Amino acid sequence: MPTDEKDRLLETAGYHYRFDRMIYLNRDTKKVFSRSAVEDHSAEWLRERLAAHTTDWTFYFNDSPSPRIREAIIAEFGS
Repeated sequence: MPTDEKDRLLETAGYHYRFDRMIYLNRDTKKVFSRSAVEDHSAEWLRERLAAHTTDWTFYFNDSPSPRIREAIIAEFGS
């Protein structure tokens, strides 16, 4: 599980955990983090990605999700 520090970082940045997909998602920033990526990387790695400016949906996973998974997440949660 993510550490309390990582949980606070994600919560403060407006991310919500989706249990059904095991992802942290923020519609406003259009960023998606897999739970495993958050667990496997440092809090500093997470801070850097949270601070990065993006204009389109960006996925932070250990292994890149397939186009089908990306499209499904965007269709379900995109604005």
